[in-house]
Amino acid sequence: MRITLAAVIAIASLSTSACSNREPTPTASSSATSTSSASAAKPSASAPAAHAPAAEKPKPALSVVVEPLGPTIVRVGAGAGFSTDHNQLVAWGGALRTRTDSAPSVGAEAQEVVLLDPAGKLSTKRIGGTAASGLFLPSVAYGDKKLFVFGGWAPDGREPFDTLHEVDLATDEIVGRALPKASPWPAARNGGAMIYAKSPDRLILFAGDGGTADGARFLDDLWTYDIASRKWAAVDKKGPWPSERWHAAMTIDPTGTRAFMFGGAGPSLDRALWELDLASMTWRIVETKGIGPETMQGMSLTYDAAARALVIIGGLLNIEAGPATSRTVWVLDMDTLTWSSTESAALGRREHVAAYDPTTRAHYVLGGCTSNEPGNFYRMGPPVVTTMRVRLQRH
Repeated sequence: MRITLAAVIAIASLSTSACSNREPTPTASSSATSTSSASAAKPSASAPAAHAPAAEKPKPALSVVVEPLGPTIVRVGAGAGFSTDHNQLVAWGGALRTRTDSAPSVGAEAQEVVLLDPAGKLSTKRIGGTAASGLFLPSVAYGDKKLFVFGGWAPDGREPFDTLHEVDLATDEIVGRALPKASPWPAARNGGAMIYAKSPDRLILFAGDGGTADGARFLDDLWTYDIASRKWAAVDKKGPWPSERWHAAMTIDPTGTRAFMFGGAGPSLDRALWELDLASMTWRIVETKGIGPETMQGMSLTYDAAARALVIIGGLLNIEAGPATSRTVWVLDMDTLTWSSTESAALGRREHVAAYDPTTRAHYVLGGCTSNEPGNFYRMGPPVVTTMRVRLQRH
């Protein structure tokens, strides 16, 4: 459950007092300023000669360009994917407003999909048939012209759902339907990480919070769902394994052979980047270079196929180390496994959605909110209404 997350973080001894830093209220700015720096670069141990020019800091191999798209919308805690069939980011669910002292408020009008195309056109479309009920922090993945939705939390609910829905976008009339249950079946949860993988077509679901309004129950289970047979299968634990967590982010590489998972919150926290081999279904920690992101939750993780890089945007920092909402775009160069970072106030947000478009070679970001207290999931600030495009350029 979500109510006691701040208490769990306190138990983990990573945040012992309320953060005194306060962030300015974000606005729907028409411009975005970004400055890029290589996290791996270190200053020289010795001072230069009196008349010698100062050594320049090495530039990262990848630079980040942040552009506002124009349209605005409120969505907090939704899920999304990118439809190459329709050339659109497709988002579902999420809160339409936030309150700083309690759970976000979800309205019935969220029973629709949000469509954002690369030109910046934003629209919504109602779902016919049966729509899912777990509007807040569902597990969402896109594939085969469908949006798949598992779990999530209902408005004013006391426990998460364990239903699996598909939203069919193959025709102009968007239709939702609940997929039949059959044992075995994953436990109810919200904040689980899920991706769509091909060969064979399947969903991969990891972790989440299976608790109720009376207490959290962090999970570390891994499941696959065969779309053809419509059957779930639990993956046996073997070798290194990520700890129990919710609110992590997961993405898949362009070859479809590896998934990557980062972040989340739970009884223990780590800042490791985990790789899941989709053939053997085994985990390993990716050994990276340079200074990488801090432990956080509610960030987005996407794979840039053209730039050969992983991209982490925003997030709620789990520990008291500066502003609660990350304004950093973290880029991992997959050629060298080296982190670099770019600061962008326009991308300072959490509980947003992001998806990568291979045609325009850009990442599209929608929604989210801010926070004032690291590690405190419930201390939500104002929604961030801007839609953004993020491009990587390799030098």
